[in-house]
Amino acid sequence: MSRVLFGKRGQPNTDKLETILRDANIPYFFTDLGHSQSMMREAVEVLSNSTQTPVMVDEGVTYVGFESIRKHCGQIL
Repeated sequence: MSRVLFGKRGQPNTDKLETILRDANIPYFFTDLGHSQSMMREAVEVLSNSTQTPVMVDEGVTYVGFESIRKHCGQIL
């Protein structure tokens, strides 16, 4: 499995996506980006070329933002 969701715990869009993924039985790893000064957050910003969260990386393709990830989840099913 190579699907990773990067986001912040407690952020509404991240929480909604986790619910969508769990309800659809789509396996994924979650990485909490924590505070705004974290090194992981900086790495994800470089990877996604965006400061927007959440971000999903699935099989080498990066999806940025709730709507993009939600659409991708619909295609997986």
